[in-house]
Amino acid sequence: MSNRMKTVLGVMVMALIVGGLTLPTSAQSVTHSLTISRQAKLGGQVIQPGKYSVAYDEKKDGDLVITKDGKEILKAAYKRVELSTVPADSAVVFAAASDGGYKVRRIELKGSKTALVFD
Repeated sequence: MSNRMKTVLGVMVMALIVGGLTLPTSAQSVTHSLTISRQAKLGGQVIQPGKYSVAYDEKKDGDLVITKDGKEILKAAYKRVELSTVPADSAVVFAAASDGGYKVRRIELKGSKTALVFD
């Protein structure tokens, strides 16, 4: 290979590397631990009290994925709301449901200025 071809090839490889580093990431998925203190509905499904892992995209509205022991329990659509302060602890806010039970209305996660709101 001639020196000129090596130089051109080197420039092309460098351009591909730099281009790949500047692409924005499409999802900012984060995972938190969360304790649900009572039976409630979330996304139309019943969730039992217990400790869960929750994953969501902190940059846009989407689907919250709740898992327990590595198994997906449910998905629920959420809307993001910015909080005025960062909560010191995670919290689940419940509301009375029309069937006399409870539904999850909002989830605030420790260390995040974003709350997840559910219809």
